Amino acid sequence: MTHLIKNTLVIWLLAGILSFPAISAAQEEKPAEKEAEKTEPLPKLFEKGIQIGKPIWIQSGEDKIFAIYTQETHGNTQGGIILIHDLGQHPDWPDVISPLRTRLPELGWSTLSLQMPVLDANANLKEYGALFDKVPGYIKAAVEYLRTQNIGNVVIIGHGLGAAMGANYLANAGNRSQTGVTGFIGISMSAPENVDKRMHTPSLLEKITAPVFDIYGELDEPSVVQSAQERANAAKRAGILAYKQQSSDGLKDAPVARTSVQQKAGSIAYRQVKISGADHNFNAQITILTKRIRGWLQRHASGKRVQMQ
Repeated sequence: MTHLIKNTLVIWLLAGILSFPAISAAQEEKPAEKEAEKTEPLPKLFEKGIQIGKPIWIQSGEDKIFAIYTQETHGNTQGGIILIHDLGQHPDWPDVISPLRTRLPELGWSTLSLQMPVLDANANLKEYGALFDKVPGYIKAAVEYLRTQNIGNVVIIGHGLGAAMGANYLANAGNRSQTGVTGFIGISMSAPENVDKRMHTPSLLEKITAPVFDIYGELDEPSVVQSAQERANAAKRAGILAYKQQSSDGLKDAPVARTSVQQKAGSIAYRQVKISGADHNFNAQITILTKRIRGWLQRHASGKRVQMQ
């Protein structure tokens, strides 16, 4: 957890969000009980830079997770959304994450943007594989927090590596009654080869039984664009398997692509959309991205409530 806080602080400093003195080598050598105290001032300082939403802490085992909760302002509550940022970012990252966490509440969706584990700036993608072991605890803690806010309808939205983290969790955590998650939106999902199977989204999509929205940019990263068909094929296989096995969630909750099986179900539970002109950060297309997400949420997750086991 100490590395999470220190690395998160470095990222925020580089982003120009906080003005906070660097931690000296002497401070790093303090006993563990002193290090825990250093986590407390961080949200109080960061709160000054948050114009919309409330900085909070949630607990996952021994880890204390920083997050930003933004309550819906529409008046007609639809549910809650857990936002998971991309590699090396933070829960108010200006590209994708911050716009979604502040705009979706206007549409009736409360958002909880999580600070996921991060590594040093010079770490390579393969090293992030080990951090995936922490992801289930983080997402479970987020679902539990939303339930304390009387929100029983939860959707996960992940961007880049955050999408792989969300897909990994749902692929291994069971059905809706076990996860408490109604649907999953993966933005810019990739399929890095020879890195770590925990990040290979096509393989993960084969195991997800919740509705999935796969959305990416025309000018996205090569691994995202080149794996689009592979992801769609994987979702198709998952949908057919769910149909044959008559899974507990039923066919309409399986990630079914455009097949005759999907037509029998009368539902498009898997959808893939490419946004023209958009890059990995959707810099000039965030309004279109939000509209696409809004439409999918209205069809597949609006106003539902999941009963957990």
